[in-house]
Amino acid sequence: MSDHIDQSQDLAGERARATAAEDRLRNQTMLMAEAEHRLKTALSVITGWAATLEDRWDQLDDARRREGVSIIRRASDDMALQASRLLEEARAEILGLEPEPVGLDLDAVLEATTGTFGGVSARHAVVHVPFGEPVPVSVDPAALQQVLGHLIENAVKYSSEGGRVWVSARADDDEAVLEVRDEGIGVPEGVDLFEPFQRAGMAADVPGVGLGLYIVRNLVTTMNGSIDACRNPGAGSTFRVRLPLAAT
Repeated sequence: MSDHIDQSQDLAGERARATAAEDRLRNQTMLMAEAEHRLKTALSVITGWAATLEDRWDQLDDARRREGVSIIRRASDDMALQASRLLEEARAEILGLEPEPVGLDLDAVLEATTGTFGGVSARHAVVHVPFGEPVPVSVDPAALQQVLGHLIENAVKYSSEGGRVWVSARADDDEAVLEVRDEGIGVPEGVDLFEPFQRAGMAADVPGVGLGLYIVRNLVTTMNGSIDACRNPGAGSTFRVRLPLAAT
């Protein structure tokens, strides 16, 4: 009976952490969207006035020229401020975490949280593929939830409506392997997706600033793990996180 109660409490705790992680993910997405909107607005102002000054310089009087230069300067200052805030947000996300590792069954965590993260999109299916036996790890639950949330959101973002995202865990020698696989556009060739602001190919048409995977890599590193990504045969991508397998 005691073991059953402990398991129920552990599961309730994981669900609570998953809900908190989802709320945090939604807040981060809203902040990123607002920052991106302001960056694009400022860039449009700069581009528009720069083109006007270049094309009509001789037709504008001195007052209009000064006005154009002043507007470009203010918009440039706003862009610099927004970029600085984005970098500070990423830095706080990465460095503000004080790891508190606990023993977890990675496969059980995925089973408990996949349904919650499936709420990221009502137009995509997020599917947990069970391993069938425990995959023990010793990691910080908050860091793990952030990594999982970013990867699932990323998979959904770059997949068409109705697409599926598969999440799985397995033991591989002395490592625990977490995989997030999708049916999306596939990772671009020759680009390090885990560097900040890396966006290429069709991904450039999808809203985002290119910080999510940079944050993921740093969080994985704090858990003594590694991450890589590959293009799937046919369509989509697989992101693979490797963590030390804990002793049982």
